[in-house]
This record gives sequence, C-alpha cells and structure tokens, in this order.
Amino acid sequence: MLVLLGDFTYSFLQYYKTPLDGDMASTIIPSNDIQEIFNDPFGFKAIINNKPHINPNRYFSHLFINKYFKNIPIIFQKIISPIESIYFSCAMIKILIHILMVYLLSALISREKSVFNIKLLTVAALLTPLFQAYGYSRYMGIIDTSITYTFFYALPILLLLLFFYHFYTTIYYDEKTKYSIVSKIFLSLLIIILPFSGPLIPPIILITSALIFIYYLQKSNGSENDYHLFKKVFDVFNKIPNFILFFLYL
Repeated sequence: MLVLLGDFTYSFLQYYKTPLDGDMASTIIPSNDIQEIFNDPFGFKAIINNKPHINPNRYFSHLFINKYFKNIPIIFQKIISPIESIYFSCAMIKILIHILMVYLLSALISREKSVFNIKLLTVAALLTPLFQAYGYSRYMGIIDTSITYTFFYALPILLLLLFFYHFYTTIYYDEKTKYSIVSKIFLSLLIIILPFSGPLIPPIILITSALIFIYYLQKSNGSENDYHLFKKVFDVFNKIPNFILFFLYL
C-alpha cells in the first residue's frame, strides 16, 4: 500500500506539472466546429441533410471536457489561484482515472474486490509501473500527457473496463452474480455513452463481443457431436448468460 501511495503521489505531481494543450479552449468555450457537435450530438441532422459531421462519435468526450472545466476549477479557486486551478483540475482527473484503472485491472486479474486484499495489492504494485506519467509515457503511457486526449482515450477506456467488468464477473461466477437495478441502469447508460466517446471504443466492443461468442463456441464443442451449423450457433447463444446476451443485443 505504501508503494502504491508513493507512486500515485509522485504521478499526481507529474500530472500537475504537465503543460496544457491547445485543443482545450475550443472545447471549453466551443468553437464553431465543436458547437456543431453539441448541436447534433448523434449525427441525425447530418444524416438527414447529407452533410459532413465533425468528430461523429466523440460527443461525450467533448461534453465531459466542457462540463468538467467549466465547473471543477471554480471549486478549487476557493483555495488556489485561477491559473493553478486549471493545472490542479487536470492533475486531479488524470490521477483519478489512473487509480481507478489500476484498481479495475487488478480486480480483474486477481479476482478480488477488497482494496486491502494482499493478492489485489500485489497485482496493483506490479501494474502501476506501466502507467508512465512522464518518463516513458510517449511509448507506454496509458494516461496521455494531453488532457484533451485523456478525455478522448483514457476516460472512455476506463468506462469500457467498468462495462466489461460486469461481463467478466458474470462469466467467471457462471451467472450466480445478481446485479441491482441501479447497475443495470448504469450499464444501459454506458451503451449510449461508450460508442460516442472516441474512435477506439466501437471496434474494441466488436472484438470483445466476438471473443465472448468464440469462448462459448469453444465450450459447446465438447458437449455434443455433429451439430448442424445453425443449431450449433443457436446453442452457443443459448449458453451465453442472459445478462450478457441482453447487453450484447443492445
């Protein structure tokens, strides 16, 4: 825990000293191009009118940047200067994404949830050097030095990990895990948010969904012989837990 605390503290200080990037202003106070995204977030007008659409699947990334920097720095300005509040806000969102990513990955690998579990902490200590805030961040960084890119890549990946975390636990516990209505509403919202949060998310979802199908296809191979192709595919879908199948269809 001391190793992780020291690493997170040092990473925060590195994030705090990172320069701002030039794309922030045009999103926080929307330029004409960015305003078009806010006016037509899902591209319906562009499709109907057959017009080009700027950044068609990045609406929520722009929205998160806009809302975050219009509100969070104001809170910090009660204790630090306006300029410092911008840098502090950048460092704060980066370190929060950093810590949550380390936790989720550690929970997935260790199959433990408690932050005091020695197995989870050991995995987290092994993972955290991969999160290069400076040093080798250009080659192996996960939290980008650009705060704009952090909202476009790291934050959506974090939300995707949250989304698939539920799938993983359902598969691992063989549908014994029961989720509350709040969890189901949260996942339903993510289905809308994720595809419009950057260019990486849709292909990752497609690849992961295909891998889930292949996983259950492999499990069904040894159950019966000489399946008809259609019957075999039907059997695979029948084996996928209802919880996962519902959200894959969505």
